[in-house]
Amino acid sequence: MQKNKITKAVFFGLGSAGQRHLRNLRNLKPNINIFYYKETGKNFLINNKLNKVEGNILKKYNLTLIKRLSDLKSINPDIAFICSPSSRHIFFGIYCAKIGCHLFIEKPISNSLQNIDTLSKIVNKKKLILNVGYQFLHHPLTKKLKEIVKKNKFGNLLRGEIRMNEDVKKYRKYGKFTDLLITKKKKGGGILLEQSHDISVLTWLFESRFNVIFCNTFRHKELGFEKGAEDAANLTLINKFRGSKTFFDVYLSSFAKKKKKQITLLFSKAKIHLDYVKNFLLIESNKRKKILKVKIKRNDLFIYELKDFLKSIKNKNLNNSSFLNSILTLKIITEAKKISNYV
Repeated sequence: MQKNKITKAVFFGLGSAGQRHLRNLRNLKPNINIFYYKETGKNFLINNKLNKVEGNILKKYNLTLIKRLSDLKSINPDIAFICSPSSRHIFFGIYCAKIGCHLFIEKPISNSLQNIDTLSKIVNKKKLILNVGYQFLHHPLTKKLKEIVKKNKFGNLLRGEIRMNEDVKKYRKYGKFTDLLITKKKKGGGILLEQSHDISVLTWLFESRFNVIFCNTFRHKELGFEKGAEDAANLTLINKFRGSKTFFDVYLSSFAKKKKKQITLLFSKAKIHLDYVKNFLLIESNKRKKILKVKIKRNDLFIYELKDFLKSIKNKNLNNSSFLNSILTLKIITEAKKISNYV
């Protein structure tokens, strides 16, 4: 039976993403009882700026430590935040769904498609909410771009481009960058999985499956990524949009000095460009330019997605659109890895 009152939560994994969700949950629901199941010996605090700070995480957030997974059955939490390495997402997801937990799973939904159908069947049978942590779907400019795509007032969509550049050495400010999950294949690493936000946005904008017709992945030895965990990727995707084939080029890089996160859509009557770093949406049509800007902090997106998750539980909204989106996203990534020319 679906639970719509939230008094108890459990966390799996309290790295940078997990602690961000923990901070936000504690601020939104200060009286909730929070449990923490940990598999590793690491236990440190991270602040909003991703710096490691002194303190005890259990005392800081008033957490109850769980040492045995089976203890969850008697605790009977209402919601579970699964922020562990992606290779463990489905295992914990299935376990918690079976005991009736609503699920918030950090992106990606998993590192493989294995057992996702099993999780989906349990979630549907028990009428649970399952959200996946693709916070850029909650960005106001992403929503505006989707409105533009739906209205179809700029003619045929000719092609699209996504570009994501970052410097992995600055990805977080505690530990060595080679400790990052993104560098570890066995834990679900590699840029296609760890930076799947952009493919998720593309899938959400057009609400359809994309086919991969080309993929090159790269591993630069000086970055120290494990073999099989790519640090850069180039993809060409294709789908049918309103009856016409449309191509999308996707460029993902972990070693660029200048940070970029952009989506460009070229229509027959307009060019639309969304920049997530500078937070503006540019529309160029008929020799006219229109720029939409928003003031937003990165953590705002995490708060938006958490509020959406809690609201869906309260209102018993079972559409689970972010879960369905995450599956389509993972299918694209799986297909890309399968046909990739690995350099």
